[in-house]
Amino acid sequence: MPEERRAYWRGRLLERRQILYVVGCGALTFGIVYYVTHISETPVTHRRRYLAFTKEQFMKLAEFLYNVVMLILCS
Repeated sequence: MPEERRAYWRGRLLERRQILYVVGCGALTFGIVYYVTHISETPVTHRRRYLAFTKEQFMKLAEFLYNVVMLILCS
């Protein structure tokens, strides 16, 4: 990239530094909260683990996939 454009973009980033920090911190906070709220404990070993889907969401997804497969196979 030419030096003029590099200086232009560097200046734009420095002008918006606070906005970028706020957006970055907000995304990091959201990620941490999402991760912590999806940790569950296994019933037998009592270990904590991350689950992306709840049991209800997983059952809805399984039912949807079942219907799709049945439509493909039965037609």
